[in-house]
Amino acid sequence: MDETTATLLEDLKRAIADLEDGSGDQALVADLAGRIERRLHAEAELSDDDDTLGEDLREGAVKFEAEHPKLADALRRFVDGLGGLGI
Repeated sequence: MDETTATLLEDLKRAIADLEDGSGDQALVADLAGRIERRLHAEAELSDDDDTLGEDLREGAVKFEAEHPKLADALRRFVDGLGGLGI
């Protein structure tokens, strides 16, 4: 399981705990569960040799780091944003 999926699972656990104590948002729990399900489904369709889009972009950021640090930082933020959207 990748880091983004693990983070989503932790977010889901917290959201469920909030629901159980009466302070949670049912729509948030449903959204998180759907995002996790989509990520796991997409990952299951990849072969062991396939990289995810996020992995490809992170590798690109590493290559740009020395000569183009601002571009590398922008790529990392973009990947984080995609992860936040469940992509």
